[in-house]
Amino acid sequence: KQQLLNWGLDGMTWKDWLPCVRHYYGMVSQIDDSIGALLRAIEESGALDDTVVLYTSDHGDTCGSRGMIDKHYILYDDVVKVPLIVAGPGIRPGAVEDAFVSIGLDLPPTIDELFGVCSPQAQGRSFAPLLRGERPEDWRTEITASSNGQQFGFFNQRMLRDNAYKYIWNMTDIDELYDLVNDPEEKRNLIYAPEQCERVKEMRFRLHALLKEQGDLFVKGGWLDRQLLENRKQ
Repeated sequence: KQQLLNWGLDGMTWKDWLPCVRHYYGMVSQIDDSIGALLRAIEESGALDDTVVLYTSDHGDTCGSRGMIDKHYILYDDVVKVPLIVAGPGIRPGAVEDAFVSIGLDLPPTIDELFGVCSPQAQGRSFAPLLRGERPEDWRTEITASSNGQQFGFFNQRMLRDNAYKYIWNMTDIDELYDLVNDPEEKRNLIYAPEQCERVKEMRFRLHALLKEQGDLFVKGGWLDRQLLENRKQ
């Protein structure tokens, strides 16, 4: 709500948003055209059958969703669920995979495996098996994401998401819980819903364990750990 005021977006109508959305889709089309030109050049060079193409992005954009722009101070799926398209030798063509993948953590070890490079142990995990249609039995069933706000000052957030729910830890503000099955647009925060108390507590424990495993600097034993381990949140 505050960001709408910060950016001067409060009260905007669809007529106001229309030029923004037009430009956004125009830029998407421009990128698509450029990728097409690049792929044509690779094909004409005769190297297409020996080329792996990975197409993704660092984050999404709200583009008017919830009356917002950009990506700051939020961890909605608009921002954290980004495209990932992979094509090349040994990769199933036209397949859609719904496994949880972390672009930041999993991409480096994946590239290493695809090209037979031996590198130091990474925090992430190669998703090369998924590209071949082989999902390991121990593949993750949930995923984390983080945000460190900019422009108006740092506002740190951490997220835990599975197929049904998303919990967002806002260290100095109200936390968030969304039912992704019944509320896929994440418009109703259930963090105070009595029937969700146990779920919130459990997801806080799970988030803490994963952040600890990842070496997150905000869970190093101290005041902030209590928020997750002792449920000490307003």
